[in-house]
Amino acid sequence: MSDRPRALLADPGFAAMGVSVVELAPPGERHTVLCADVWTTEPSDKKLRVLAASDDNRRARELSRRLLDLTAQWGPRVFLVEAKSMPRNASSSCKVGQALGVLACVAEAHRVPLSDVSPGEVRRNLGLVKNASKEDVFQVVRAGYRDGHLIDEVLLAHVPRGRRHHAHDSLAVLLACEAHDVVRVLRG
Repeated sequence: MSDRPRALLADPGFAAMGVSVVELAPPGERHTVLCADVWTTEPSDKKLRVLAASDDNRRARELSRRLLDLTAQWGPRVFLVEAKSMPRNASSSCKVGQALGVLACVAEAHRVPLSDVSPGEVRRNLGLVKNASKEDVFQVVRAGYRDGHLIDEVLLAHVPRGRRHHAHDSLAVLLACEAHDVVRVLRG
């Protein structure tokens, strides 16, 4: 395994969180995707009559455990995440906010900087229009990484096609953040 620095990338959410770990390449070279996945947490069965707040806390702990394990396994030097966008309903916004809180806590526990980028900034920095399709984002992601053609064929083969865009969005975050100071320093 290379000694190049790694970044943990995330498209936060409770129902589906896209996560990836990428080895940062020197300037002028393409990054390497080490792992990519879409994590899901399921709400409790309504028959159990679990309070929504208690259920959300359980789901946040599930994500926290997985992030702690992933961080211990890969040792990222930075977390790069897609920032929350507000045009969603209140329940979705709350859950995305909790997922971002989990990411921030895990980053802090490992003393790793966290930087975020808005969905609009991702699209602008990738040269896409505001209402670009999921396929448009994937094509940019595929071209932006070494062996990008293997992202869906190998790394995400176990993820249902309809959910893969969450991992694609996590990978798009790094491509959109390449001018951020922390990324520039880590790339060398």
